[in-house]
Amino acid sequence: MPPLLIQQVEEFCRENFNFQPDDKIIVAISGGIDSTALLHLLHESRFQLRLMAVYVDHGLRPHETDAEIEFVQQCAEHLAIPFIARRVNVGALQKERKCSPEEAARIARYNELELLRQQYTADYIAVAHTADDQAEEILIRLIRGTGLKGLSGMTPVNGHIIRPLLARTKSSLAAYLKETNFGFCHDSSNDERTFLRNKVRLDLLPLLEKDFNPSIRNTLLQTAEILQQDEALLAQISDEHFQQLAVLNRDGADNLQHLDLSLSGSRAEHPAILRRILELSCWKIGNRPTFRTIAQLQALIDKGVNGSQLHLSHGLRVHLVDDAIRFFYPSGKKSYRGNGMSTPATFEHTFDGPSCLHLPELGLEISLEILDRQNCYLSQPATLFADADELTFPLTLRSAHPGERFRPLGSPGKKKVTRILSDMKIRAEKRANYPVLTCGDHLIAIVGAKLSDEYKLTPATQKVLAISYHTKP
Repeated sequence: MPPLLIQQVEEFCRENFNFQPDDKIIVAISGGIDSTALLHLLHESRFQLRLMAVYVDHGLRPHETDAEIEFVQQCAEHLAIPFIARRVNVGALQKERKCSPEEAARIARYNELELLRQQYTADYIAVAHTADDQAEEILIRLIRGTGLKGLSGMTPVNGHIIRPLLARTKSSLAAYLKETNFGFCHDSSNDERTFLRNKVRLDLLPLLEKDFNPSIRNTLLQTAEILQQDEALLAQISDEHFQQLAVLNRDGADNLQHLDLSLSGSRAEHPAILRRILELSCWKIGNRPTFRTIAQLQALIDKGVNGSQLHLSHGLRVHLVDDAIRFFYPSGKKSYRGNGMSTPATFEHTFDGPSCLHLPELGLEISLEILDRQNCYLSQPATLFADADELTFPLTLRSAHPGERFRPLGSPGKKKVTRILSDMKIRAEKRANYPVLTCGDHLIAIVGAKLSDEYKLTPATQKVLAISYHTKP
């Protein structure tokens, strides 16, 4: 029978990971207590895993790194496990991301581990976060500000990242290494109070244990477990509602061009669910949302009118277009000062009689022709047919007015011109290419799209107005 700690880790792994015999696992190891114990425990488990020990050198502790690499290499050789050491450029990443050394090191480490996972077609990357790390992480997130998802702490699985020791304490791992005569290294940076995590570990948690709650670590872990269950339910509900509200528009290469959310549907959502839907929308379009981002989006939805827009980071634009909240990058994922929604100047042309009109500003050719009903072929492509007996020239071809409405053929009531085009899946930036034809104050048609019910053909119709719509480069 394996030692108790191994049994506990095996049970946790069975509950959270779908390990199969011969699964490849990259084990991130620094030589400290936690990661050294992780490597040994996975090696001693009965899962028959293929392990690879990986040391990532951040270049931040050059006086300790060589000794740690040598120790980890010896440890891997003792266990007959392949070993790789990689170095990452934390300084360059910190400058690029404009973040702290801690954050840059974390990002660089995970990026390098993922590259190795892909290179060696590994199934998982195992990291040595413990129950102590979980308690610290919850306090750190609370200090920095977070929502329910953040307060629920780290999860056992995050994509290809697994945390087999998340339910075990650091003291239990240290005791295991001592009992089995396995050594470990000490990371001097863990003693520096310049880092927030170290302040929480060395000062805040001991203070809370001494003066407020001796079981504060366990209390935080229990709270995180409850919140994780709540988070899972809310995430499921939010995802279902997102699927109902969202339309993802992709190009021929399956690249996401823009994402539309139903505006009326979004306004009907509970704020807690809407916040999550907006967050998911940002991630889908490739933009990392902040608290301020979500607050701005909620304000746009609450108070915005058609045409309102929001400029977000990395060139992301969010516009209210009819009944849609549109997320898109007008000039790619880069800083961009324009609004991305070019609005052509309004125009107006007069037809004194049947003729053909070329509109180079829109790339269109519009022609009007009067036909005898008996000799009229009513299924010509890109042509609408109106009752000419109800019309008198001159007719006006112009851009639609904001909020302009009419009753489309067969519709029970009036609709906005923009809503009709939206229902026809015509993109907002293309709608200016659909002018309206009017007779006095009466709208005859959205040319190229819909005829007014007022001018439909009837059995009494003798003359037909054929309204043809052609695109011209």
